[in-house]
Amino acid sequence: MITSFITLSMSILDEPSREPLPQPDFEDVAHAGRKALVSMIPVLGGAGSELVGLLSSPVALRRDAWLEDLERRLRDLESKVTGFRLEDLAQNDQFVSATLVATQGALKTHQKEKLDAFKNAVLNVALGKDSNSDRQSQFLALVDRFTAAHLTLLRFFQDPAGHFERRRIPVPTVTIGTNLLAYQLVSAALPELRQQFQSPAEDRSASAFQMFQVLFDDLTSAKLIALQRAKDNEAWIVPRFTAQPIPYPVNPVTTHLGDDFLAFITDPYMPSAE
Repeated sequence: MITSFITLSMSILDEPSREPLPQPDFEDVAHAGRKALVSMIPVLGGAGSELVGLLSSPVALRRDAWLEDLERRLRDLESKVTGFRLEDLAQNDQFVSATLVATQGALKTHQKEKLDAFKNAVLNVALGKDSNSDRQSQFLALVDRFTAAHLTLLRFFQDPAGHFERRRIPVPTVTIGTNLLAYQLVSAALPELRQQFQSPAEDRSASAFQMFQVLFDDLTSAKLIALQRAKDNEAWIVPRFTAQPIPYPVNPVTTHLGDDFLAFITDPYMPSAE
């Protein structure tokens, strides 16, 4: 059971204690996460107070479910990793920072893909999988900024041929002298995502295409995928990555940074994880 912080008080007139301060443990970190989440809900009087009251219960449920599952998964690591102790994480500044950032992000989403990404990021920080604090902060910020659709597309672009093969669909090829639109590729691979992006207005048929362009823009500007712009066109195309004249199966288009980001938000004990 996660408990509250141990509070220390000392009068300014008291003789300063020479006893060492008690060291925080994981429950302290979890409590700090709860306080961070609660502080995000404004305390209002009059107008808006009823809405805050309506949100308080679901926010508390979301917060508790997140922290309980995160603790459970961290406890699982103790049985899998020699020398790993949950209690030691309170002394790990990177873990504390990552947990607080991920916890705040988790409060703001209901999307399972994002929640899993946040949890896996915390696990990987706890295991020291990516030890640079700046990279951790950038990756966590991307999870917070991106939607579930961003993450789905990024995983697809890491192994597009494998995606088609697992579904027993012929792998698309890129022929020299022709362009394979990224929109065409993704529409064939993820028709359900394309359907989700359709506008409810029947006369706005280009809405799904334009939504995908926004997602491609985001992933490309973040340097996570390496698509190319079609000449005199706003559309993104899939590069061939080869000078061979024969049709060539579509290759992964994630960058090295994209692969690092995916590793950071992937369960460290999934078979495909490095």
